Amino acid sequence: MRKIFWLLSLPLGIACGRPAKSDRWFHPDLAEQLRFVDAADGASAFTDIWRGHGVKLQFTSEISAQETQKVINGAKLVMVTYVPDTDFAEVLEYSGTTLGLLRGIETNLALIKIDHDEAGNALAAAAHAASGHMCGTITPVALRGLTAPVETLIPAVHPEAAELKQVTNMLAAADQNRIFDSIRSLETLGTRFHASASGLAATAKVAELFRLSADLESQAVNLTEIDHSGASITQSTNQKSLIVSFPGQVDDGTTIVLGAHLDSINRSNNQDAPGADDDASGIATLIEIARIIASSGAKFQRRLELHAESGNNCSSMG
Repeated sequence: MRKIFWLLSLPLGIACGRPAKSDRWFHPDLAEQLRFVDAADGASAFTDIWRGHGVKLQFTSEISAQETQKVINGAKLVMVTYVPDTDFAEVLEYSGTTLGLLRGIETNLALIKIDHDEAGNALAAAAHAASGHMCGTITPVALRGLTAPVETLIPAVHPEAAELKQVTNMLAAADQNRIFDSIRSLETLGTRFHASASGLAATAKVAELFRLSADLESQAVNLTEIDHSGASITQSTNQKSLIVSFPGQVDDGTTIVLGAHLDSINRSNNQDAPGADDDASGIATLIEIARIIASSGAKFQRRLELHAESGNNCSSMG
C-alpha cells in the first residue's frame, strides 16, 4: 500500500499534508468544470462523461472539456469505486492525484489522474487487494462525452422473453472437458499479467486455442489481433487483444459482442497469477462457443464477435 500511496501522491499542485475534503469534492482547478448528479436526473444541457452506481459525472459548460484537459495535461482519468474506512480509502482521499470524491454512499467514488503505466498498474493491484479481488473497480472516464444517453440506446434485436430454439439446441453441444482443458492451458503460463513476458505471449496462446478448437477458416471466420501499444484514449499496453469475427447475413451495422479478458493479476505477486476464474474460464467459454458455432455451420443474421480483451485488470486498457 505504501507504493500506491507514493505513486498517487505525485505532484499535482496540491500542498503536502492532509487537506480537508468534503463528501462531494473536486480539485480547486476543476470545481467549476465538473459535477456529480443523480443518474435519475432527466436530460440536461450538460455532457455526461461517466455513469455508475446511480451517479453521473458531468461537464458544467461548453469549455469544461478544454479546461479539464489543461489540468490533467494529457493524462488519463479513471473512476475508482472503493469501500470507506480502509487504508485504500485513505490513500485515495488524500492522494495528490485524486481530482474528485463522492462519499457517503455504500460504494464511494474517487476520480483519479493516471499519467504513467506504473501508477495505473499499482492502482489496479491496490484496488483488487482492498476490495477482496472484486472486479470492475476501475473504469475510464470519457472526456469526449459518452456516445449515447441511456434513453437513446437501441434496444435488443430480440425481446428477452423470446426463445431462440436453434441457439438453445446448440448449447447441448457444449463440452465441459474442453472448457477445463482450455483453462488449464492458460493456467500453465503462470501469469497473464499484461506487462509480463508470458502475458505478452498470452494472445498467441489464446489464438492457438481458438484455431485448435474450431475450423475457423472453413467458416470464413476472421481472427484478428488488436494492438493497443499506441492507444491515446485508453492507457496503452503491449498486450494485444484478439477478436474472432463470424460474418452476419445482414449488413446493417449491428454487431453482437461476447467478451472476456485474457490477462490476469495477483494483488501481491503479478508473476504468480494463473487466473483460472479471472478470467481463463471466460476465455475458455468463448473458445467453446467458437467451436460449437463453427462445427454446426450456424449462420447468424448479424455479425458476431468474440472479444478476448487485454489489460482488463489495469483500467480496462483493451
